[in-house]
Amino acid sequence: MRELGTVRSYSELIQILRRRCDQLDVSFATIDSVGGLCENYSSKVLARHPCRLLGRVSFSAVLGALGVVLIAVEDPEQLARVKSRLVKRKKNGRHLEPAGGEPAADIVR
Repeated sequence: MRELGTVRSYSELIQILRRRCDQLDVSFATIDSVGGLCENYSSKVLARHPCRLLGRVSFSAVLGALGVVLIAVEDPEQLARVKSRLVKRKKNGRHLEPAGGEPAADIVR
C-alpha cells in the first residue's frame, strides 16, 4: 500500500481525495458512475467549496471508486496533549457492541 497523506480533519480528507482524482486522471462524473452515486454528487462533495458533505453511503462509494482505504493509527503527540484530560469510563463492555446490539465478531474481549 502506498501512503497518500495524513488526515486530521474533514478538509484534509477532501484535499487528499481531490488529489487522488488528479493522480488517477479521472473526472468527478467517473467517480459518480463507478461509485454508484447520483450524477454530479462527487462534484458537490469534492469541490473546493463543497455544498454537500460525504455521508454514510457516499463516503464508502467515493473511497471505493478511488481505490482508497483509511487506516487509523495512534497520534502520540496529540494523545500526549490531551491525555491528562481523559476520564476513564466504567468497564461494562457495552461500548464494544455495534448499534444493532449484536457483539462485533472481530473484536477480541
